[in-house]
Amino acid sequence: MIVIFGGDVPHIGAVARKSLTGDGSNSASASVICITGHKEDEIARNIVLEFNSEFICNITVSAGVHIDNAKKKDIEVLERAK
Repeated sequence: MIVIFGGDVPHIGAVARKSLTGDGSNSASASVICITGHKEDEIARNIVLEFNSEFICNITVSAGVHIDNAKKKDIEVLERAK
């Protein structure tokens, strides 16, 4: 399990998971649940898929980063983060 949080109010904004396929091989897909109004879904998904190539196991990422009065530049930096 990987937890990413920060900013002014750490929280759970999105959760992504990658599971092994039924035959135990690695999967290249991710399932994402995003809390309404939150934008952390791409952060969680990107990290799950990044770790997918490194580890053949179930992976879950919980992400929540809140920055008061975030500017467009702040959001762009977070979207590029891995």
